[in-house]
Amino acid sequence: MSPNWSKKSGNIEMKETEFYNNSLEKMKSDLCQLDSVQIFEMFFDSSVIEHIVTETKRYATQKNIHNFSINHEDIHKHTVTKWLSQVARERLYWSLDDDLGVPIVQNYMSRNRYLAIKKCLHLADNSNLDTTDKLAKVRQLGNLLNKNFIKWGIFHKNLSIDESMVKYSGGHRKPIRFGFKNSRLPCSSTGYCYNFDTYTGAKNYQTQSNMPLGSKVVLGLLDVAQNPSDHVVFMDNYFTSHNLMLELKKKGI
Repeated sequence: MSPNWSKKSGNIEMKETEFYNNSLEKMKSDLCQLDSVQIFEMFFDSSVIEHIVTETKRYATQKNIHNFSINHEDIHKHTVTKWLSQVARERLYWSLDDDLGVPIVQNYMSRNRYLAIKKCLHLADNSNLDTTDKLAKVRQLGNLLNKNFIKWGIFHKNLSIDESMVKYSGGHRKPIRFGFKNSRLPCSSTGYCYNFDTYTGAKNYQTQSNMPLGSKVVLGLLDVAQNPSDHVVFMDNYFTSHNLMLELKKKGI
C-alpha cells in the first residue's frame, strides 16, 4: 500500500485510563514500605545472583582454580564494593593513605578476596556459547533483568521509544565505536524502563524485512506489551516509517 500524504493535521485524542492509575497506585503501595536497597534487590534479585554464582563457579572449575568458593553474600559485597565509590584504580580502595583509602570498603571486603572474585566473575558458560550472538556472554543476564523490569506488568499508558549509550571502547569491530547502543521502551514521563535491547548489528532483526531497522526495533520492544491497544507510543522520525504505522494500526496503537 502506497502512502497518501496530506497536509492536514490528524485529530489525536488521548484519554486517561483508570486501569493504569489503579495499577500504578497498587505498585506504589507494594513498594513504598521498602528502602532503596530493597527496591534495588527487586531487580537484582536472587535469580540474577544465582546465575552469577553458578557461572562464576563453573568458570573457576574450568580454569582449575579448585580452592575458589563463592556464594550470594560474596556477590552482594563485590557489587557494593564496585559501585560504592569511584576511584582512579580499584586497588586504591584499600590504600593506607588517608586521602585515598575507602574505610567502608576495607571493612566490607579484603582486597585479595575482591580480586579473586573479579578474576573468576563470569556470566555465561564459555563451553556452550551461541557463536552467532555477539552478546552471548551477557545475554542471559540481560534477559533476567528484562524479566524483572516487567514483573509488575506495564503500569503506564504512555510509552516512548528511545536510545541510550553504554560507554565502552575496549573491543574491536563493534557496530558503535565508542560504546554499545541500547534501544529502550520506557514510560514517556518517568523514564522507567520496561524492555531494552542492545544493538549488535542489523542482521539480528530478520523479521519484518520490509521495514527499516528503526521500525523493526520498535516492534521488537513492544513485544512485551500484552495489550498494545491500551498504549500510546511516542518516537522520533528515526524509528518511523509508513509500514510501521500500518503495523501499529493493526495492533490498535
